[in-house]
Amino acid sequence: MEHLQKGELSQAETLLNQILAVKPDHPNTIHLLGVVAHQRGENTTAIEKISKAIELNGKKAPFHLNLGLSYQETGRFKKAAEAFQKSIDLDPEEGDGYYLLGSTLKQLKHSDLAAKALIAAIKHKPDHYQAYNELGTILNKRKQHDQAITAYKSALEIKPDFPEALSNMGNALSNIQLWKEATVFFQKSIEIDPNFVYAHYNLGLAFEALGQKDEAAAAFQNAVRINPDFADGFFSLGNLLQNGGKLKLAAASYLKAVKADPKHFKAFNNLALADKTLGMTEEALGACRQALRIRPKFFQAYNNLGSIFMDVGRLQEALSACRNSLSINPDYADAHFNIGGIQRKMGDTKKALISFQKTLDPDHPQAAHIINSLEGRTTPTAPRPYVQRLFDGYAKKFDSHLVKQLEYDIPARLRQQFDRAAGDQTALQNAVDLGCGTGLVGAEFRNIVTFIAGIDLAPKMLAQAHNKKLYDALVEDNLVEGMAGLERKFDLFLSADVFIYVGQLEPVFQQVQQCAAENAWFVFSTERTQKQDYLLRESGRYAHSRAYINRLATEIGFDMVSTEPVHIRKESEQWIEGDVFVLRKGSG
Repeated sequence: MEHLQKGELSQAETLLNQILAVKPDHPNTIHLLGVVAHQRGENTTAIEKISKAIELNGKKAPFHLNLGLSYQETGRFKKAAEAFQKSIDLDPEEGDGYYLLGSTLKQLKHSDLAAKALIAAIKHKPDHYQAYNELGTILNKRKQHDQAITAYKSALEIKPDFPEALSNMGNALSNIQLWKEATVFFQKSIEIDPNFVYAHYNLGLAFEALGQKDEAAAAFQNAVRINPDFADGFFSLGNLLQNGGKLKLAAASYLKAVKADPKHFKAFNNLALADKTLGMTEEALGACRQALRIRPKFFQAYNNLGSIFMDVGRLQEALSACRNSLSINPDYADAHFNIGGIQRKMGDTKKALISFQKTLDPDHPQAAHIINSLEGRTTPTAPRPYVQRLFDGYAKKFDSHLVKQLEYDIPARLRQQFDRAAGDQTALQNAVDLGCGTGLVGAEFRNIVTFIAGIDLAPKMLAQAHNKKLYDALVEDNLVEGMAGLERKFDLFLSADVFIYVGQLEPVFQQVQQCAAENAWFVFSTERTQKQDYLLRESGRYAHSRAYINRLATEIGFDMVSTEPVHIRKESEQWIEGDVFVLRKGSG
């Protein structure tokens, strides 16, 4: 036994075999040879020997306990549970039997029976920190987070340096959205066990929830460095990169996820989304179809397949894919929304309206905005999620599609009108590009300003702008709060085709007034209407009247320097009419 306790397995085996040569049917010796085999990882041999020992003497609890451990190692959890239960029957006062039974029943997803066994383990052995930890995981999964936290606290009071309990405490705090507090426990866990993959991974999730993207990326990267086959780590890193507009890196991370786990259907689905945005249509279709081969009832993947087809004008195939999504989940709002978009592209606005109304989700702001536009209701502004979704899905191909296909040249027209108005006085200190998108306006004005900031709601558009290295500051926010947060006075305010998503312009103009330096310029474009101050059109965009813009300019103390009628862009081969305005802050 002394050799066995020291881990001297070869010496222990030699002595045990010597005893067995003298006493071939000695159950204790055969049992201990089984324990040696178990400690070597030779669990099939261990099961054979310990089972023989039990045949010779089935009344010893440790025999059944060690048989259960060997069964556990081979994944035979039902057999393991039976062995642990027999151990308890023979020695009801031994806490380890209850603990091992509880942990095995948890693997078998018998959570109620597992919890009872773990509570019994704690009753018989009050300092059983592992039992408290396992009980906490069951309670956490049941969403009994407060009780789970109490269980983890008990485990950590007994063993403060228990990395699993520290990490699990972080998980419980994350589940009640105490993200900052959770990071403390994950970091403590990592200090004790630097190679604890799940602590790194869950730390990444907590940092991501806190908006600390760089820290989240570092944590995910640590997780996959420690375990290069950790598919969920690559998947979450891919999601973080995709949300940040780093689509090629995201796609590469998803490919590593599916290499590590070829059945990771969520990674294939998100790879399809990244490839779609990158304009890699065939690759996107292939990844989406692979997700569906793995999980045929994956209704989100059918909907994404429809989005890919819709992007390339294959509208009938898009419609079929989205209907397949609804055949699995009839209440899936995004599929109804996409069908509405397809029908709208087909020119059937009546059917489109019905589809948008079927979103069934009062919190679906994208659908609500389109319904308002189709029903002729003018709202003050487009919802933030509508604008973000529209432009994040458009970011990678925004410049080429807008300029080449829609013959869009408004940024250049803004610069032309400004140069005409300003004459030789074109060197300015501070500029702000309101709704900067990918930086088309910044490229036109960068050479005449010392400092230029860009504000936009869509993170993937901002990522494209960042890559161009045109801006001194980029802010992800709405126009009003973004301007206020910059805490500068600006000589030049720019906005190209942004007010088409803002109907009521009073808040924006008032913030311009607050942030304007002396003699500041305000140069922007609008789509034009003559019916009212502003109008939400069936396109989902707003048009503004010249009279409305003139009135707002006067109210904030700006003079109308020029108004130039322009073609904004083409839509269905027809020009959208608009105006470019140049305003300047008056001396009064």
